[in-house]
Amino acid sequence: MRLLVLGASGGCGRCLVRLAADRGHDVTAIVRPGTRFEAPGDVRVRRMEILEGEGLGEAVCGHDGVASCLGLRRKHPLNPWSRVVSPCDLTSEVARSLVSMLSGAGVRGSRPRLIAISAAGVAESEASLAAPVRWLIRRSNIGISYADLGRMESILGGSDIDWMVVRPVTLVNRASASDRSCVVDRYGLMDRISRIDVAQWMIRALESSDPPGSRKQMIGWKRGR
Repeated sequence: MRLLVLGASGGCGRCLVRLAADRGHDVTAIVRPGTRFEAPGDVRVRRMEILEGEGLGEAVCGHDGVASCLGLRRKHPLNPWSRVVSPCDLTSEVARSLVSMLSGAGVRGSRPRLIAISAAGVAESEASLAAPVRWLIRRSNIGISYADLGRMESILGGSDIDWMVVRPVTLVNRASASDRSCVVDRYGLMDRISRIDVAQWMIRALESSDPPGSRKQMIGWKRGR
């Protein structure tokens, strides 16, 4: 598969690029100018401001799949109240552009597959949140990210392209993928999943010859382990 990875320098993006390359896929990584990024193996790197110019459209052409690992950044990532330093419409505007590109002519294949990272608790999945998690999202700047992801999902949902969003619970780091990831129906205060497990889930969905059971999958680790 010829795979285009957006947000390749982030936590999930780096994992996805590495895993996809290890599995023999032809990977192009999109990275912001000036961001430190060391690409593994034969991975191609294109540097651009993703909301500016025609670069994204040029990058999409010729790829069988697109994986978006984009998300809004805060100045201090571990502080939920820290100032958002990304455009507050980043994921929704990129989704709008991708829908236009993937629905149009000139792209290899009929409709390349698009998979994007959203978040557990976005849109109707808010009902799955434990009360403390819901409070944190509503009262902190995490809510800005959730609003943008909700708009992203709405744009994808109104399109005719082949898409899927993954809604992970709280993300943590781990050196290697596990066998613990699964679809979950609630998001508790202590629920976790590793970035590399999210990346693995996304690659498997892109590789699958069968459509996913749901276009919106909330994932976490199996409980009790």
